[in-house]
Amino acid sequence: MEQRRFVGIDLGKRTYELKIIGSGGKVTGTNGPTSPAGRKALYRKLMPADRVALEVCSLAMVMAKEMEKEVGCEVVLLNPSQIALIYRSLKKMIRRMP
Repeated sequence: MEQRRFVGIDLGKRTYELKIIGSGGKVTGTNGPTSPAGRKALYRKLMPADRVALEVCSLAMVMAKEMEKEVGCEVVLLNPSQIALIYRSLKKMIRRMP
């Protein structure tokens, strides 16, 4: 039986950031393009036992369907306004400041 990993993916317009919490709490990460070829490469890194979290956006909806079909993993779509840590974060605002 495969061990369940927890995967978080932050989607940008052209790239993604991926973090995986594996056995013993070890965190690994990677990134890549959100192009169709980049997404296929991402899906090859996932396992059917994974639980993947994505922030809701139009690309996340597409990716959730693709992941469920190609990988068979569980996908959870997150509303950032419902997650206090994301909602209160100033990080995204700071990137926009000159």
